Amino acid sequence: MLTKDFYKKIDSELNAIIQRYKPTNSYLKKHYKSPNNQKSYAFLIWFLEFYTQVNGYLSYITDETGDGSCDIMIPYYNERSEIESYCIVQSKWKAESSSESHLEDTEVLKALMRFEAILNGEKRDVNPNVKNHIEDLLNHTRKNLPVKIIFLSLCKKTNSVPDEIRDFQNRHKKTSIEWIDIDKIKHDYIDKRYKKILPENPFKIFVNLEEEPITLRIARLGQNKRDLIHLEKPFESYVFLIKPKTIFELFEQHGFRLFFKNIRNPLIQSKINEIIEKTASDNAPFFWYYNNGITAITYGMDTLGTNAEQIDITGLQIINGSQTVYSIYNAYLNASVGKRKRLDEDMLITFRLIRSGSDDFNLNVTRYTNSQNPIVGRDFHANDDIQISLQNTFFDKKVWYEKREGEFREQPEDIKIVPNTLFGGAYLVFGLQDPVSIYSNTSNEDMIFIDEKENKNGLYDKIFKPTIQADDLLASYYMLDIAFSDKEGIFMLDNRPRRDSYHIVALSHTCLKKHFFLQFGSTVSVFRKIIELYEKNQTDILLKALDFSLQFWRDYIKGETSEEKLNNLEVALTSRQHFDFVLKEIETFNLDLNNVTIIRNDN
Repeated sequence: MLTKDFYKKIDSELNAIIQRYKPTNSYLKKHYKSPNNQKSYAFLIWFLEFYTQVNGYLSYITDETGDGSCDIMIPYYNERSEIESYCIVQSKWKAESSSESHLEDTEVLKALMRFEAILNGEKRDVNPNVKNHIEDLLNHTRKNLPVKIIFLSLCKKTNSVPDEIRDFQNRHKKTSIEWIDIDKIKHDYIDKRYKKILPENPFKIFVNLEEEPITLRIARLGQNKRDLIHLEKPFESYVFLIKPKTIFELFEQHGFRLFFKNIRNPLIQSKINEIIEKTASDNAPFFWYYNNGITAITYGMDTLGTNAEQIDITGLQIINGSQTVYSIYNAYLNASVGKRKRLDEDMLITFRLIRSGSDDFNLNVTRYTNSQNPIVGRDFHANDDIQISLQNTFFDKKVWYEKREGEFREQPEDIKIVPNTLFGGAYLVFGLQDPVSIYSNTSNEDMIFIDEKENKNGLYDKIFKPTIQADDLLASYYMLDIAFSDKEGIFMLDNRPRRDSYHIVALSHTCLKKHFFLQFGSTVSVFRKIIELYEKNQTDILLKALDFSLQFWRDYIKGETSEEKLNNLEVALTSRQHFDFVLKEIETFNLDLNNVTIIRNDN
């Protein structure tokens, strides 16, 4: 989704907010002749509604003359109704024409100077509303409690003032700074709208959950009832029972961060969740019999005493049972006080806690504990940094990158969603010019997401190197798409792709490189040129490259009869030596596809 297209979506929602609040909101009434001021204010309301899903925050909007760069000042209360942090939001609404520009350095520096004065208790020239909030903020800092500053912008963040920000934070040790720019907003919007995953509340201060101390309450059935199992070797583990309230409190405090190691993050709307939630609500005493329970990894744990009703652990990642956790949380959230009490009296959940052995061990536990449900190889790599980075990059394009099966619950009308299996296979064929590997493996989709250390034929490390670029994947997919949807019949035989299509697509990479170098010079990006032509629907040159590759490939399938040629083709399809020979031959030509002529390269 291009930034300009995303901006239009947000802009329409801001207009809806203005219409909804205009009759009763004094600020919008006051600035009825200033659309920009109204949009700026509506952006603050949108931010609060989108990220917090909590009503009643409007009173904390301080955007007005003399606000000292504090457009929102708000204390954040944790689940125990204690103030956890105090947050200041400095917002910049931008017109569509500026949405792809970066926030000006001067705006950030001015805001930092004003925040400095506020935190030092020196700011006096502010309106009464802000002044009252400043007093609350200073009382908060006197208690040595953290402060969070959020730069919110409907444009891209600045990257030009890191030294000033670092110096500011060195002077104010308990103050953190977070950027929520149009890129982050877009990613969070996609998660919420199309994946049905709620964004994290930015007012909350998060720490690395793998290092955070956590206390788990354990449900005990009484002495000598054997209500837990303790395994000491090779990795210390416990199996015990917990109550719904414990799950509710865990998710209330940590949210989706509980599932970062899980190959299936919970979906807000799913049939599985509905069934689990209904069982919890309507058949609480039978829940333990119907549900497989929860498996989690921790990085440190205390020894559990004979009569202990809680255990202290360091870090927690739920690797199986995310749907169970989210469904119980939802059932408990929507239950009355009396219903919650009955749930805690009647319902038990099995909880398996394992001390982490290593990353490989964690992955294997994840793999095997999720084996009761259909899982494909790519699920186990869905949380890899490279997969997350590629997906985020593709959000700026017209094609989105699906890194986990079924993760997009809704699809935008103007966006095509392509699984990373197809991207990976296309790049292996076109980008890396290796059609033999994908053709030779009957289970090639699995091999694409198998590591070499797991299987010597695994292709994941070969394809998804840290240097891989989203454009390389996209261009490779476009070339495969052209070949397999060719209306001229070059690749389609009896409505089926030719068996040697992968080999021909692979050869076309060299043809296009020769052509583009001849036309534009050696600095041209072959991948970006393919994307440009494809998205402009100017694919004639791309088709000519495929056609030339087909004719060239045919010339190297020898045989006097059709049967001999068919037999030789069978050998050629799985012979890396044969393909490399043909590739080497085609590299001896300079190619001008505009004139469909071949110029022999004497060098």
